[in-house]
Amino acid sequence: EAQTKGAHIHVIYTPLEVVELSKKYPEKKIVFLAIGFETTIAVICATVKAVHATGLKNVFFLVSHKLVPPALRALLDKQEGHIDGFILPGHVSVIIGEEPYQFLPKEYHIPSCIAGFDGLEILSAIANILEQRKTSNFIVGNTYHSVVMQKGNPVAQAMIKEVYDVCDDAWRGIGVIPNSGLRLKDEYAAYDVERALPIHLERPSLDPKGCQCGRVLQGLIKPSECPLFGKSCTADHPVGACMVSVEGSCAAWYKYGYSSGGSTWED
Repeated sequence: EAQTKGAHIHVIYTPLEVVELSKKYPEKKIVFLAIGFETTIAVICATVKAVHATGLKNVFFLVSHKLVPPALRALLDKQEGHIDGFILPGHVSVIIGEEPYQFLPKEYHIPSCIAGFDGLEILSAIANILEQRKTSNFIVGNTYHSVVMQKGNPVAQAMIKEVYDVCDDAWRGIGVIPNSGLRLKDEYAAYDVERALPIHLERPSLDPKGCQCGRVLQGLIKPSECPLFGKSCTADHPVGACMVSVEGSCAAWYKYGYSSGGSTWED
C-alpha cells in the first residue's frame, strides 16, 4: 500500500544489505526497520557498527526491539488467568541462555523449559514442565541443548550491551512494559531516525476499538472469542497484533481453522 503511494521500499534478506543500498542511493535517506526479539538484535547491532565504521551518513534505524524475559514477568505480575508454566523460545535462548529466566522458579515458583521447534521437541518440553509440577522442583529446563548453552552467546550479548540501552517500551495489545525494549546508545544517536531527523511518526493505537489481542496474547480468551475475529479482522485486513504476523495466534487460528474449514481445539 505504501509503495502505491510512492514510497521507496526494499525487502532485504539481511540487515547488512542497507550498506550496499546506501551506496547505491547516496542521495536518499535509508531507514531500516529494526524489529525483532533477542534472536535478531545481535545481527542488527553488527549492522549499526558497520554503518558507523564506514562513516555512512544516509543510513538510519527505526528501532522497535522487544525483550522476552520482562514480558514473562509482566504476564505473571498481571495475575490474570492461570499460567501453569512457560515453554521458552529456542532461538531467543540461543542468544541469552538460561540465566535470564531464573527469576521464574526463584521468584514465582513456576516451571519453564526451553524448547526446539518440531513436534517431538515441543512435547519433550511439555513433559519436562509436567515433571516439574509433579515434583514441585521448579527449574529452567532445557530440552534444546543442541544449540542453547547455559550462558547463551556471550559475543552477541556483549554487542547488544555495546550498541543499545534498555528502556521501557509499549507492546501492542498489552501496553507499556518496564525495561522491555531497547534504544540506540547516545554514541549511535546519529543513526536513530527518531532523534536524527525532524520527522513525526503516527503511532497506531495500542488497543484498536473492539480488538482483544491483549487478552488473546495473555491466554485469557481464544481468538474466535474476539468480536472482530473473522469479520473486520482477517489475514488480508488485520486489525490487531495477533493477526498481523503469520506467527500470530489469531492468524494461525484463522488459517487452519476458520477460513480453511479445518479443525479447532473445540472439535
